Amino acid sequence: MIPIYSAGNKEKFLTSVNGVKFWVTKAIYKKWIRTISKKHPQYFEIKDNGYQRHIDYWKSLGFKNVDKRWYLWYRGCSGIDDEKYVSEDIYYTKIEPNLNNQYLSLAYADKNLYERLYDPDFFPHTVLRCINGTFYDRYYNVLNEKNVPNLFKVLEEGIYILKPSIDSGGGKNVQFIAIADGEPLDTQGNRLLLSEIKERYRGNFLIQRKIEQNDFFAQFHRTSVNTVRLMSYYSEYSDEVYPLKATMRMGKNNSNLDNETTGGISCGVYNDGNLNSYAVDKYGSKYFEHPSSGAIFEGKSVPKYEVMIDIVKKIHRGNLHHRLLSFDISMDVEGNIIVIEINNKNMGINFLQLFGGSLFGELTEEVIEIARERSSGGRILWY
Repeated sequence: MIPIYSAGNKEKFLTSVNGVKFWVTKAIYKKWIRTISKKHPQYFEIKDNGYQRHIDYWKSLGFKNVDKRWYLWYRGCSGIDDEKYVSEDIYYTKIEPNLNNQYLSLAYADKNLYERLYDPDFFPHTVLRCINGTFYDRYYNVLNEKNVPNLFKVLEEGIYILKPSIDSGGGKNVQFIAIADGEPLDTQGNRLLLSEIKERYRGNFLIQRKIEQNDFFAQFHRTSVNTVRLMSYYSEYSDEVYPLKATMRMGKNNSNLDNETTGGISCGVYNDGNLNSYAVDKYGSKYFEHPSSGAIFEGKSVPKYEVMIDIVKKIHRGNLHHRLLSFDISMDVEGNIIVIEINNKNMGINFLQLFGGSLFGELTEEVIEIARERSSGGRILWY
């Protein structure tokens, strides 16, 4: 008798769930592009048949019912006519899930494992880790929970960052804390109990020294640690890592966070490190100067941008399970490049296409070919 619960039955069930997830994903992004079209109707004016070339291009790659509004938005904002613009619904249902191993996404996104997997010098200075409920020091030596308060007593007083080590996208549950008189305190000066932190973060968090950012980044907005979001693609055909697109993300209105979900803006960074002339918010509204500081974007260049690219290539070569990665990178006052986060799922692509053309450019056909091979290979894509 075949058991009711079996690996085959489980796979069939999860495959069905996965299909529902994809349908919901498409519905979500159709609603989102509809919202944008109402907010910025000027971007969606049809001036020629460029949208038809876009539809025909994706049709030639096997995609039907392509929504032209994504193309119209990207082109309308940037002024660049590129038939290879990739829409969010195609990216999130057909590209990212197939190029990146969804089974291992959480493990490789665990910030507490970065310094095990890659060069520790690339990352912020961590003073305390909690991994699956167990405490460790910076060097992964196990700490008895009763002795952790002694670690706080020897730390330099000042501001630190407390963040979840797993799933902190959009700045979720990231907070500033202070170490004073050997005690961790919240922003109101209340003592933070280790047991409560452990419970809130479900036993997976880390405490890091606050990065004092370089003057170049600070000129735009000082209260947030501003970062370069750089997306890369590791080709199995050429065995090369390609930097795709990059933007500089900045907070505004004295926010501590730089991401778009908390109201941040993003300015495109070209391959030579030069900034685009304008930044955008999540709707594509343009800012030719920072709305809080008044700093101008045009004519400025990200320092040591080539070093950032080299670091991205080194790290990505050590991550064979994810062909697409997005890196959040900053620079401290001493000019050291610091990788704050490595993203391997649900990576935002709109900012990357609102200033300088399509995400994959000449690599588009290769990316789609590989995505199709992964899909036809029967990989389950739920997550």
